[in-house]
Amino acid sequence: MKNSDYWKQRFGQLEAAQNQKGAAAYQEMENIYRQAQKEIEGKINTWYQRFVANNGVSMAEARKMLSGKALKEFQWDVNDYIKYGKENGINNKWMKELENASAKFHITRLEALKLQTQQSLEVLFGNQLDTIDSTMKRIYLDGYYHTAYELQKGFGIGWDIAGVDQKQIEKVIRKPWAVDGKNFSERIWNNKEKLISEVHKELTQNIILGQDPQKAIDAIAKKMNTSKYNAGRLVMTEEAYFSSAAQKDCFDNLDVEKYEIVATLDSHTSDICREMDGKVFPMKDFEAGVTAPPFHVYCRSTTVPYFDENFEQVGERAARGEDGKTYYVPENMTYKEWEKKFINNSNISERQTNQSVTNYIVRSHTPGQDIANEDQIVKEVILSMPQKVRDALEQGTIIDIGKEGASQYDYVHDILYVAKGADKTEVIHEIGHMVENKLLDAQKVAKVRKEIVGEVSVLDILAEIYEDTSGNEIEIFLLKKDKFISEYQGRIYVDNIFDASNSDGSFKDELLWEFISEPFRLYIQDPNLLKKKSPEIFRLIEEVCCDR
Repeated sequence: MKNSDYWKQRFGQLEAAQNQKGAAAYQEMENIYRQAQKEIEGKINTWYQRFVANNGVSMAEARKMLSGKALKEFQWDVNDYIKYGKENGINNKWMKELENASAKFHITRLEALKLQTQQSLEVLFGNQLDTIDSTMKRIYLDGYYHTAYELQKGFGIGWDIAGVDQKQIEKVIRKPWAVDGKNFSERIWNNKEKLISEVHKELTQNIILGQDPQKAIDAIAKKMNTSKYNAGRLVMTEEAYFSSAAQKDCFDNLDVEKYEIVATLDSHTSDICREMDGKVFPMKDFEAGVTAPPFHVYCRSTTVPYFDENFEQVGERAARGEDGKTYYVPENMTYKEWEKKFINNSNISERQTNQSVTNYIVRSHTPGQDIANEDQIVKEVILSMPQKVRDALEQGTIIDIGKEGASQYDYVHDILYVAKGADKTEVIHEIGHMVENKLLDAQKVAKVRKEIVGEVSVLDILAEIYEDTSGNEIEIFLLKKDKFISEYQGRIYVDNIFDASNSDGSFKDELLWEFISEPFRLYIQDPNLLKKKSPEIFRLIEEVCCDR
């Protein structure tokens, strides 16, 4: 059996990996906050500018006139908000407020501005809850299975581990653990109500006092930054807790009797973590925040199994199966190999099994909708992917299933949207965008793209009329090249043909957004055919996707 230093090293690495998942979630929330703040600033400025233009007055006069003016036009906007809310699962309380507002014949400009800014905040916190919820489930599941893997690898002995089903995860995630009795969902909604109240207060004071709208924008930006900081504290503290909870549950199930606190010792280590470092407790005394991490916000301490020097029998009994044999875990056994051999999911349904053993972050676009067919398609497609692609998907990609319209990939937020009714080809194509975003070298892609595209004349670009998913006719532009593996690879994303050229008349080849995703689709379906049709792109993809 391995010594104490081995356990500290391995579980320290495990906690660092879990910490990175929390950090990735926080990065995503920073993007969500940035977008919401941009929307709110735009709405405030738009309302003032619209009033100035419609009434033919100066900005100073507009600020004096705004308070109390009736605004029937707001009904045009609020119906769009209601539609968005129904499609994206915005909470029912806010939907009711919107419906009440839409029924009013008169609504003041102040009320309208409050409702518009609140819409942005409702969307912000809804996305924040989805991000934290999916991240914490993943942290718990990863923590549980990787803890079992490290223990068995340390002993050199393997035995079946009961699979964790979705109900068990939900129970752990929903249970409050801090002294105030609130779970992270309740904390998010409390933060939302506080921020909405503060934003409304700033808007009211600004309009009543006739102040420059920029003053309200600046004040709201400060409030948003404070809320974002609190969101960061929340996600990193919850990460530490659920990582710790996963270890506790796994230790209990594997009959570990004692555990030791291990702090990350550097210049940032807190006094309490320094004091707790090296302390040993019996498992019956395991209590988060008291005798186990997290001891404070942003806590990086972890726990490791503690064994007496003469402890040798652990695993020996459990390792003997019905056939009486003992199964060993070699030093070079990977986590994937161990997972396949020793996680026993016989008591879990096929759908639960697929959910419990996956490390991908999967969510329904609209809560409550039936996405069983699309969900199964996604799982089958992912299983067909090269291991390096699956690993990249596990590094923070959110798979959002069930949106209306067409599937798409969000490069900024690393979200793969799978549309309602999507087939395997469509999903493979969108994963191709993820591969380009996370695996390929952008400079190499640009170089190959320029080589293949070459010189472009106006005769190479065709304008065609297509129907979008709603049946509306739209004009699109296509670049025709013999080396393209499909017509779609030559899609140019511009509204008019003049936007496809630089000032010197050269073609903007960076507008060919499907340049990699279409060849990737062919690579998965028939790599030899891609190699024959486009050897340059084949080599790009093969370099990062090949499992050999």
